Amino acid sequence: MEALIRDMGYAFRRLLAQPGSTLIIILTLAFGIGVNTSIFSLVNGVLFKELPFKRGGDIVEIRQTAIKAGVDNTGASALDVKDFREQNRSLEDVIEYHFMYFFIAGQSPALVKSGIVSANYFDFLGVKPALGRSFVASDDAVGAEPVVILSHEFWNSHFSADPDVVGKTLEMNGKANRVVGVLPRMPQFPEVNDIYMPTSGCPTRGDAEFINTRSSRMMSMYGRTKPGVSLQQAGSDLDMVAKRLHSTYPADYPAEAGFGVKVLSLQNELTKDIRPSLLLLLAASLLVLFITCTNVVNLTLAQQSRRQKELAVRAALGADRIDIAKKLLVESMMLALAGGAGGLLLAYFSLDLLTSFAATFTSRASEVSIDGQALAFNLVVSVATGLIVGLAPVFGKQDIVTALKEGGAHATLSRQRQKVRKLLIVGQIAIAFMLVTGAGLMIRSFVALQRIDPGFRSDDIAIATIPLDWNKYDPGAIRNFVRELRNGLSGSPEVQGVAFTTAYPFGSGIGVSLGTAVISFDDRAADAGGGKRVNFRTVSGNYFELLGIPLVAGRYISDSDDENATPVAVLSRAMAEKYWPGESPLNKRISPDQGKTWLTVVGVVQNIKGAGFDKPPIDEYYVSYAQSPSQSVNVLLRTKAAPNKVSALVKAAVARVDANQPVTKVTTLARVMSDTLSTPRMLSQVLSLFSFLALTISMVGVSGLLAFTVSQRTKELGIRMALGAEPHAVRRMILGQGLVLVAVGLVLGMVGSLLLGRLLASLIYGISSSDVFTFVLVTFLFLAVSLAACWLPAARASRLDPNAALRTT
Repeated sequence: MEALIRDMGYAFRRLLAQPGSTLIIILTLAFGIGVNTSIFSLVNGVLFKELPFKRGGDIVEIRQTAIKAGVDNTGASALDVKDFREQNRSLEDVIEYHFMYFFIAGQSPALVKSGIVSANYFDFLGVKPALGRSFVASDDAVGAEPVVILSHEFWNSHFSADPDVVGKTLEMNGKANRVVGVLPRMPQFPEVNDIYMPTSGCPTRGDAEFINTRSSRMMSMYGRTKPGVSLQQAGSDLDMVAKRLHSTYPADYPAEAGFGVKVLSLQNELTKDIRPSLLLLLAASLLVLFITCTNVVNLTLAQQSRRQKELAVRAALGADRIDIAKKLLVESMMLALAGGAGGLLLAYFSLDLLTSFAATFTSRASEVSIDGQALAFNLVVSVATGLIVGLAPVFGKQDIVTALKEGGAHATLSRQRQKVRKLLIVGQIAIAFMLVTGAGLMIRSFVALQRIDPGFRSDDIAIATIPLDWNKYDPGAIRNFVRELRNGLSGSPEVQGVAFTTAYPFGSGIGVSLGTAVISFDDRAADAGGGKRVNFRTVSGNYFELLGIPLVAGRYISDSDDENATPVAVLSRAMAEKYWPGESPLNKRISPDQGKTWLTVVGVVQNIKGAGFDKPPIDEYYVSYAQSPSQSVNVLLRTKAAPNKVSALVKAAVARVDANQPVTKVTTLARVMSDTLSTPRMLSQVLSLFSFLALTISMVGVSGLLAFTVSQRTKELGIRMALGAEPHAVRRMILGQGLVLVAVGLVLGMVGSLLLGRLLASLIYGISSSDVFTFVLVTFLFLAVSLAACWLPAARASRLDPNAALRTT
């Protein structure tokens, strides 16, 4: 311990004696370690941590499918849940979940998201309320007292964390719902909700007719496998249950729809959309750490050359290699731990940005934190970095006599160490080339996505979302509300056009409802094209004109298509060509409810990008808002007014119609479209930052190596120039040495970039993973930057004074 303290004191004094290089090394390490700590925290919290529930890794999603109908998830009925719970042999229990939005009555009406769950839901998860009780079996009974459990966040915001909240009531859904519990602070699954209620509290799920109708499917099912039961075994077991149900109730599981069942790991399902992006960021951060370490090792090797005489004296006086290694290791450990501490601060301040990025894809983002695992990772990376940096200069033979003769400011490195430094520089350049190429591919892909024509106009289009209280607004009241609101907004001088829809392009969230229906046709049998699930939007007259969606055939939906007119539909071009190839669909009829209602096709419009810029147009049709009124009201306004003015305008107009009706969101269509590109934008920005720093560090390394080489060869260069070597010849020689290293690094980087491109193939759009333009552009960028990095030390060498150089010791 005494020796360690002595070595630490010696190392501390040495580091203080060279503050410039010490600060550079610490900052370099802080960046490399900090980036990896923050990315590890994100990846670990989202991908690797087991779900924070009772045996969370064994929780599975039970998903019914109708493959022939093109439906990956049909949902489950109450009878499905009952049968799968009772007939399976591989699961400990089965729970159900869905959500609904309800209005809370009071002086400030609010819209809350409620998770509708089976009574065993929280017991299944192993979650005990912080206050009150959990749900019990009697809460699920039809006609049971309405009760709710509050999320911790809603308890804080709506009840100001009142410890006596249990027993109080929420006026919601036209009923007084008694609060029976408050959840602890916890990540919510599978979605974030304000409150929870048992199945009896949902007007639809709690209806006796719905409960006994097997084809009424709207819930999600989850289970937990028994100990020792694999995912495949559970899948086989539930497949047998499904086949038994299909044969017993053929009318509810029509063969032409191709019903089946999937058993999926919930942990994987919650993160599948963000997994490729996170793994890419983790790989990029590790590459940055490698470049950081190699650069610090190079700098350390350069510093050690100036200490050769000191180390040789120590060796001559009896210090063995281990003693010398310990001193160097203590010094590098102090630097690495200081860099790790700085990296921890960087990770702490950058975590919110990364968490907000993850939150758009998975509810697990709330589990991201700088926890014990992140601290352990930071420490391990710091120690490993310190070992690499400290031990790298020790390897290789040291000639004590030569070191004593040459030791000094211009002492030379051994050939072995010179080769090591060159190899490290080549590795840095290769990896930096890979990172820059990866960033280039992502940027090019992002630009390609931005250039895609969505099929509609987004400029000067504002959106206001107004989800109506379904308990208050019946179809007639919805029509009156929409009519009065339209009249109120149309009279404003700032508004040039108004339209209504249940779901605008790229829209999602509260009050945005893109419908789906299994359609049938009156001109063919069900097994000859019917039974297919397609999307539909409910729109008012002027919707297509407002968004500039071109008409292909027939006519648009108009205001005359009201409740007294023949029900009509307008098809997307993709749907028309799929179901009526080579012929006109006009005046054909389709039914979304097995023949109860028939819609006459009156028009075909151009396809729009409504699901994603990188996704093909979806089959969809449009119906009249007046003929199919919905509580999902989204107002589209053509206006040049600022968003805050639009918000005030809409809220005032809504208040004149219904003073108790809130407006949940006001935004612009351009902003919605921009948000759709948040993932490729974020990846492009982060990879660009990583690649810029990697390129900078690599070029600093090249320039530093050449500068060090010039300082070592000062006397040699002086002799050359004294014997007649021209400055340009010296400059060309130094440039050539640097550019050879760069060229080798570029060749290796190109090979690595081709492999990297294959990994990025699923994340890029509109370009090849081996895009020639990107590779050529990055190559020229590297050559230009490398030439500049090599020019400075080469120019310095060409300006040497031979007389002064010859007097150098």
